[in-house]
Amino acid sequence: MTPEPPKSASSHLIDILIILAAAGLMLMVFLQWANREPETPEDRERYLQGRQDLKVIEAATRDFLAEKRRLPDSPDELAPDYLEAIPRDPWGRPFGYEKWSDRAFIRFYGRDGEARGHGVDLDVIAIVWLHR
Repeated sequence: MTPEPPKSASSHLIDILIILAAAGLMLMVFLQWANREPETPEDRERYLQGRQDLKVIEAATRDFLAEKRRLPDSPDELAPDYLEAIPRDPWGRPFGYEKWSDRAFIRFYGRDGEARGHGVDLDVIAIVWLHR
């Protein structure tokens, strides 16, 4: 067996750059986690209310589907026959609604109003399927 030839200076530089990139990525994830707002009891209460409101919109969408045999194009079609008014989330934002050909996605984005998250920032999605 012959020993491996020594690494060139450029391969050492690539190794260092890879290590620095990985450390930078880990630092970015840590800082994002550390800078999030702390959850308060009021946030948790609002989050639970948002989940309940999502269930109400989901039920109204299912009722619409049962009666009309199609999914609504937008939540606006649910008022006033299936909902008195279209609820907004507890932070005052609209619930997400996306209709595909055979299903509708109704999304509550949580406290931060953005996709994904943890705790009270976690998204909740209801899916209503059109069964043919």
